Amino acid sequence: MLQSLGIQRAVLVQPTIYRDNQVTLDGMDVLRAAGIDARGIALVDPAVDSPEIARLDAAGIRGVRIHLREASVPRGQDARIMKQLDPLIERIGPFGWHLQLHVHGNRLQGLREWVAGLPVPVVLDHFGRVDLKRAAQDPGYEVLLRMLSEQNCWVKLSAVNRFDDPTPPYPSLRSAVQELIAFAPDRLLWGTDWPHSSFKGAMPSDAALLDILAYWTADASVRHRILVANPERLYFSTRTA
Repeated sequence: MLQSLGIQRAVLVQPTIYRDNQVTLDGMDVLRAAGIDARGIALVDPAVDSPEIARLDAAGIRGVRIHLREASVPRGQDARIMKQLDPLIERIGPFGWHLQLHVHGNRLQGLREWVAGLPVPVVLDHFGRVDLKRAAQDPGYEVLLRMLSEQNCWVKLSAVNRFDDPTPPYPSLRSAVQELIAFAPDRLLWGTDWPHSSFKGAMPSDAALLDILAYWTADASVRHRILVANPERLYFSTRTA
């Protein structure tokens, strides 16, 4: 899939159906054997020790993904629960890793101050799962913009097919995405969300998802930042302590 799109570097995110990061490490090796430079995002136990982090770092892991599932945490307790991750964040910081958060947009307000105070970058998955179609009426979207104003917060432009529009180029989402691009082009990342697991709608081609960037912005330099320069800073330039 990556070769068909002409993509030379990629980041694999550990899927939640696997608890062992070896599946991602193996996938990175397969990509490298095919000439594609690969990095990864892991799922780890919060008690993971520094030697294991060092092992994953040497293999190309550059961050940890955390899921804040709506049913698992009572509303208003998000930041208190997430503060339990502070020791983990202290351990990953020296390796130049970041935290990737998958959280629904209606919970961003409860996490905003905690995220702003973190010593590591934070990537919000899938547009922070705000309501892009009705952004002006969604309080989560306004919080997302405020979080992007903090220098440690990034947003991944991914899973656009999981919103309300059924097929590419998802025109009802365009206005909100263009505002995000204009607001913080240096802290946006693009992703396919391939292989689109647990998705029940009209399956998009990944080529169409890549082409949407040109629909969102005609500025080639901005597209270069989102596709090349930004991920270079976050994934491919980090070094171990």
